[in-house]
Amino acid sequence: MRSPTKIGIFTLFGLGLLVLAGQILGNSALQVPFFDLTRTFNFEFDKESVKESEGLKQIVEDNLEGKEGVYAVYIEQLPASPSAVIEEEGEYYGRLQDEQFPSASLYKLVLMAAVLKEVEKGTIGLKENISATKTDLSRIYGGVDYGYEQAPETIVYTTDEALTRIGRVSDNFASIMLNIRLSKISKGESQKGLLTQIAGELGMKGTDFSSDPVQTTAS
Repeated sequence: MRSPTKIGIFTLFGLGLLVLAGQILGNSALQVPFFDLTRTFNFEFDKESVKESEGLKQIVEDNLEGKEGVYAVYIEQLPASPSAVIEEEGEYYGRLQDEQFPSASLYKLVLMAAVLKEVEKGTIGLKENISATKTDLSRIYGGVDYGYEQAPETIVYTTDEALTRIGRVSDNFASIMLNIRLSKISKGESQKGLLTQIAGELGMKGTDFSSDPVQTTAS
């Protein structure tokens, strides 16, 4: 049985994917809406107006007791989002929230946002085809991604399809293909620098794409 903490972490990550995937799936027509990341994804708040939750702290500590490894946790009740766990608005809890860890697939959220910004500017089309060979993708990824065992040598997606696959199944090959596409339009600015900038606009200021692997923080 999964602990409440793990369920909460998976739920938060899932909600993030669903929000971005919903934007993609709901806007696959030719007219592309304006994606103002600074307005839509601003998670900064005034800590003087909130308080650290002893209840959340106890829940996290109880679930981590006896567990091996180092864990970073950050939980915040967002405005107008009632929670069964946090009953009083304005509570938060952080544990090693500013310490950097490998981001794993969380970097894909930033990648999706960066691609959508280019769609907004007209430099990438949602119906535009992107392609790569399975050989090249396997070399970059370090093996054949799950579900591609029987795929043809040449893999082709539209930008919309690639974004949808990342949002739905965290597709690694589609992520690499969009990374390659994004690198072709950086216009002198490094792709990693662009993604770090987008991460900052999303409020992920502890995320660093210049490191290998990509690093991020719980907060």
